[in-house]
Amino acid sequence: MSLNQKITKAVALWPKDELRPWLSFPKTLDTSIRARLQKMPPQQANKQLNALNNLLDNVYWNKYIPKQVVLKPQFKPSYYESLTQIRRKEEKAPLWKRLFKRK
Repeated sequence: MSLNQKITKAVALWPKDELRPWLSFPKTLDTSIRARLQKMPPQQANKQLNALNNLLDNVYWNKYIPKQVVLKPQFKPSYYESLTQIRRKEEKAPLWKRLFKRK
């Protein structure tokens, strides 16, 4: 498999950000990683791609498990879940409500 195919495969598997769907991290990642890996020697580029695939496979998450203090802040333990719920609720709202919502 060529370097470009490996990059395309890894970027396609990258999850979308539920809280900021208007930002396309995979697209940004694709652009920046292609430019950088093209300039590297093949052996170093493969190491970088392996690191990217390890991120996708949660290798580092499982190796360095984050503490609950990070995942559930003391000031509001359900902070991240409530953000996700609010975002989903906004997506389901009719278009006119989303357009004229007061901020």
